[in-house]
Amino acid sequence: MEDDELNLDPTASIRAVHSEQVQARLALMEQVAAKYVRTPRDNLLWEEVDDLLQKMSMRPDPDRPHAHDNRPEGRALVVVGETGAGKTTALTRLFKRHPAFPGYGKVSSGCPLVTVRTPSPCNLAQLGSATLAELGYPVEREVKAPIAWAMVRQRLRALNVLVLHFDEMQHVVETANVNEIIKIRNTIKSLMQTTDGPVSLIISGLPVLAGFLEDSPTPGQDKDGQVRRRSHFVAFERLALPKDANMVATMVEGLAKVARLSVPPDAATTLAPRLVHAARYALGTAIELTHDAIRRALVRGDDAVGADHFADAYARRTGNQAPANPFLAPDWTAVDTSRVLRADNHPDLSDDEEADSGRRRRGRPRKAGV
Repeated sequence: MEDDELNLDPTASIRAVHSEQVQARLALMEQVAAKYVRTPRDNLLWEEVDDLLQKMSMRPDPDRPHAHDNRPEGRALVVVGETGAGKTTALTRLFKRHPAFPGYGKVSSGCPLVTVRTPSPCNLAQLGSATLAELGYPVEREVKAPIAWAMVRQRLRALNVLVLHFDEMQHVVETANVNEIIKIRNTIKSLMQTTDGPVSLIISGLPVLAGFLEDSPTPGQDKDGQVRRRSHFVAFERLALPKDANMVATMVEGLAKVARLSVPPDAATTLAPRLVHAARYALGTAIELTHDAIRRALVRGDDAVGADHFADAYARRTGNQAPANPFLAPDWTAVDTSRVLRADNHPDLSDDEEADSGRRRRGRPRKAGV
């Protein structure tokens, strides 16, 4: 197919139907979404990646020149956090900005780091195929695991890829059986240990991933602790109140400023705590909700973003109405923000409780004349 036949702008026909006002708003929201919210954990991540790179650069035999067969065993950096914590966003931003990874995201750029999004479900063969695809060698039919990983090793060396980033690695723990988990761990271990071109790893995912790497007698775990011993760990902690209220309020103010909107002066005490709770104490989710609230303010033509915009954004995101909306409920701490499509804030009856309730209603004596 010729280059001029490629559809390089697939949304052109959709954008063509937008009014100039809508297109202007979208352009502004692009700037808001592109604004990155820095936190102290960004510095920690950068330090850990630098540490990984420095260890990779050391020769086991300093009397010999740098070469494939004079490189130390690989190491692993493990980044864990709950859904919405912002792990992938933080890592992607770091990879794009770090001088050691020019051209990140493009196979032909010669970047020494490649990200592999772990498939779900995931076994050793599926992970191998996904890795090959990110290394610029997609497979069109099922390939057995030993063949797939032999090809992976060839591609890694041919492309001088020194670091593999496996994102959403919890899919291994969640979907693979014990035997497959052992195979995947052993394969990861062999990538780091091989004497002919070892690879270092960055592994990110949910906290359940820790069980995949721990030294434990449980079947399927790394009994000798070799993966754990070669790893450093960074945990993206949940937000906490009141500790993080000021930081979240500053985040809201900074994003609103990009959209040329103001925020209430008491946002740290009135808005931020409700936002933290609504986001289930995850910074990434709080940022997404803030984007949505800013969009609602722009749609309405308001010059400030406040609790009503956040309430609207939350209702659209979850389908929850008052009092199941933490931006509207007087006792917002009691709102279960894991629920969707709620118009109340009462716990659901269990099957047994509902059946018992039904029996009580059916067994209640009728009043005379009813």
